[in-house]
Amino acid sequence: MKKNKRVLIIKNDGIGDLILAEGVIRGLTNTFKNVDLITCATNKEIAEAIPSLNNVFYVSRDGIKINNFLSSFGWHRKIISSEDRNTLKEVQSTQYDIAIVLRRFVRQSSLVIMTYIKAREKYYCWQYPTNATMTQAQWFSRGWVKLNDSESLLESSYYKDLLKKELNITNFPNSSLEFNDSDTSKKLNDLPCASDIAVGLSGSSVKIGVDFWVNLLRSIELKNGGKIYLFGGADKVDEARIIKLALPMVVNKVGTLSLADTAEYFKSTNLYIGNDTGISHLANIFSKRTIVFLGGGTFKRFFPWGENNSVIYYGMECFDCGWRCKFSAKECIIALDPKKVAAKINNEVNNKNIIKKEYNISEESFNYNTAWQQKDGMEYDVLKEINERLIKESRLYYKLFTESCVFSIIPGFRYLLNKIKKLVKGEKN
Repeated sequence: MKKNKRVLIIKNDGIGDLILAEGVIRGLTNTFKNVDLITCATNKEIAEAIPSLNNVFYVSRDGIKINNFLSSFGWHRKIISSEDRNTLKEVQSTQYDIAIVLRRFVRQSSLVIMTYIKAREKYYCWQYPTNATMTQAQWFSRGWVKLNDSESLLESSYYKDLLKKELNITNFPNSSLEFNDSDTSKKLNDLPCASDIAVGLSGSSVKIGVDFWVNLLRSIELKNGGKIYLFGGADKVDEARIIKLALPMVVNKVGTLSLADTAEYFKSTNLYIGNDTGISHLANIFSKRTIVFLGGGTFKRFFPWGENNSVIYYGMECFDCGWRCKFSAKECIIALDPKKVAAKINNEVNNKNIIKKEYNISEESFNYNTAWQQKDGMEYDVLKEINERLIKESRLYYKLFTESCVFSIIPGFRYLLNKIKKLVKGEKN
């Protein structure tokens, strides 16, 4: 029997993050009667496909921020649009029994949202902030209890471990989505056949160039007159057209389908190929087999997951950099040789009984550190970089302010500005 408690989940991430956490969310809806969700407006189609949610509130992902300039003086203020503020005030009108922030690497937007929540029990799962300083993250998390007793690599397993221990939730189903339009497959008259391959072009952190795709797809061995179907968002339309011109056997669906329609296409193919991005998570639910290219920035955090998923990567010692690359370009992506990648894919296609979860195409042995999984007391270099950048920005703001402020000629204001200057520079009074 479900517990009669009202629960709020904060998960204002990208599409892939929400899909990956879907099984975790349904574990909560299976345990509690009333579960609400706060997520990004761009996730609406996915949120509506998660069964048993009571209310879903949509906000912007990066439009909700912390004023970094004022934060550097110890004044933590929010930057938020009137639309997002009205939505969060609606959430604020409800007294929840439990509120949970499902975010391991917390962003400023999640931290600000936390300040609007009324709940008897408040839990957060973050280990480190991304676009915020540790000071900001700790300040905005006041009054919340930290859940942090999992060493799981994969994001979804990390959340499950924490909720099992702290809230005694054990019924976590596999991720699935129930799109509302049950007649979707009937209106699609060109669904792929089993010999066709689906390819996802979307992605921001791991950008795969057009040349790579052309050379890769040209090297893949298609069976029984198979075709290659291209999928992706409107931002990939130009790239898809170039690939189509180079490869006539390609069927271009980029920018033309809803996520529900895309899922139907994935159901009809035996293989999906893509990079670490939201559409690949969608394919991981609906396609029979998925192969995903990984870079080192978030290695093993989001892939592989599920029995049908394999990953291909070029191993380097600098893995787990958080995409703050020490090179002029992302070497772990550039080093992905399309012919070597195609050889691994062809091996899986031709030898269905020989399936590996991981393919490292680097010929050198390597060790990589899981910095984001480290124990207390170990320094996380990315945090240091963020703090230094924010301090640098604050000093620039101060310089612009003081040089343009007419009040600097007045003794009282000049005294105040000198005090601010000492705070920015970290000087004692």
